This record gives sequence, C-alpha cells and structure tokens, in this order.
Amino acid sequence: MCGIYGLATSPTPYTKRQFKLVKKVIREIAIDSETRGEHSSGIAQVGNKTKIHKSLLKSSKFVDSKGYIGAVKSLNDGNNILLGHTRFATEGAIVKNNAHPFRVGDTIGAHNGCVYNIDEMQTKLDKQCPVDSQLIFKAIHTNDDIGE
Repeated sequence: MCGIYGLATSPTPYTKRQFKLVKKVIREIAIDSETRGEHSSGIAQVGNKTKIHKSLLKSSKFVDSKGYIGAVKSLNDGNNILLGHTRFATEGAIVKNNAHPFRVGDTIGAHNGCVYNIDEMQTKLDKQCPVDSQLIFKAIHTNDDIGE
C-alpha cells in the first residue's frame, strides 16, 4: 500500500564524495520502495526550484528517468528536500496525474493509505478529487487550522 521516502539536507553544500553517497542511498531507497507499489512513481524537489516529477514507471525504472535524475541533482542547486512516492492504487485510475506527490497551492505531500471518511471530507470541503489522498492536501491548503 504505497511507499514514501525522502530526505532533507542542511543548507551546507555536499562535497563530491557526500553527494555521490546521497545519490546512491536515495536511489536504493526508491528502488526498495517499489515493493510497496508498482503502479506509479513520483518525486518532489522542494526549495528554490520546486518541481514534481511523476511517471507510470515502477521505481526501479523511474530512477533512470530524466525527472528523477534532475530532482536528485537539484540538491546541489538550492533544493533541500526530496519527497518520493511509489503508488499502489487503491482509489482512482492508474494515470500519471494520480501519481503522488501532489501539489495544491503551496502544499506538497504524499500519502500512504486509504481515506476512510472520503464522503464526509468531500461534503465538508465541497471538493471532489480523483484520488482520495489528494483531498488531504486540498484540506490542508484551504484550512488555517491543521486539526480541522
């Protein structure tokens, strides 16, 4: 039921040796996360040039994609967070747009699990989403009180 992985770095740039190790470790974590879901993969690079890269590839193939490689390289270009996700689809079609992470306004997130009160949330927020998890991030984006 989905896999989430990632890292946050310090503002101090990596040495070449450190960066080589970081690339190796995050790649291995991404590939290992494939056992949690093979329907799609995605990674968000967060910082100076925030972007989300999504694919219908399983993560063992996604790690060789231009988007994934660019996201990891961005750690040396002012981005200091990577948030990756491997999807096992439980709600919503297996299409690229339904892959995680999601961006709703300034909120970026990935979720592992099912939203069991989806009908209640859709009614309360007056919003529909193709993936139940996406509704969580719409709720966070539209509420000042995270408890709500």
